[in-house]
Amino acid sequence: PASVKSGAGAVYLAGGNLGTAQSSSFNMKSSLNVPKQGSDRFNLTITKPNGLFQGSRMTSVDPNTKFQGVLLQKMGAGYGFFLGTNQSGQLWYTPLP
Repeated sequence: PASVKSGAGAVYLAGGNLGTAQSSSFNMKSSLNVPKQGSDRFNLTITKPNGLFQGSRMTSVDPNTKFQGVLLQKMGAGYGFFLGTNQSGQLWYTPLP
């Protein structure tokens, strides 16, 4: 995904033993990573050649919930998953204007 750019974005997590959906907003650096930030210790790294991403954030289930997924260039969004204690959850990545 050559169109992956730095800038504002958000990640939304649902399912995976979470009581309610949780989200993190961020500002992506030009290196396509977000170092740990905020009270939820959110972080994210995108691998530009293939659009895969991975990261972690503190959730109500786990203080270090790891997630991974892929950016879909034509859709302008990313989708992925994380594991709860006994359920998997879904994740959406979206750039913000």
